[in-house]
Amino acid sequence: GEYPQAIADFTQVAFLDPTNTSALNNLGTARYLNGEFSAAIASWRKSEAIKPNRTALSNIGTGYYYLRDFQQAANMYTKAIEATPNDHRLWGNLADAQRMAEKNAAARTNYLKAIDLAESALVINDADPLTSSRLAVYYASIGKPEKARANLQRTETLGGANPYMQYDITVALVLLGDQQKAQYAYKNLLESGFPIAVIEAEPIFESLKQSSGESSP
Repeated sequence: GEYPQAIADFTQVAFLDPTNTSALNNLGTARYLNGEFSAAIASWRKSEAIKPNRTALSNIGTGYYYLRDFQQAANMYTKAIEATPNDHRLWGNLADAQRMAEKNAAARTNYLKAIDLAESALVINDADPLTSSRLAVYYASIGKPEKARANLQRTETLGGANPYMQYDITVALVLLGDQQKAQYAYKNLLESGFPIAVIEAEPIFESLKQSSGESSP
């Protein structure tokens, strides 16, 4: 969690070796975790320009998502999918950006693709709570509450204290309209170690922050 120090260190590495894509990617990630989304995008773009890769494209999309430029986020996720078409997370991220941009028909189509890929992944490994937590978000987003809740239950049964899993649980509960449980999950998320700057930037948590008396970013 020492993000400013990490930024300083990776900046030095990138200065000494400007073509070091790992340093640039890590610099972007440290800036992202510190809530410096525009600066993070700049680092990831430098990395992608040197060596085109799906990870940088996806990261750039995530940076734009938290800047609430949902169209740009969707554009970058689409490019990442072209490089890696079988990753359900990319399809889900694309659909998330489209949902926030109120492109509901396109979002639904891409959530269905994400669901198909994620369900196939569970056939191979049904003990992965992160796949189940993502499925809960996908199903909640397309109005399938029974399947969303089933995946939330499976996530809780599989256990674990992964902050990213707790993030998905909170998002899914908001989408399901379960405000009381969502508020409790949000509290747990704040205490989970997940980067606070990213939580603060998530647009879907606005109602939870207002309920808990927090101010908007």
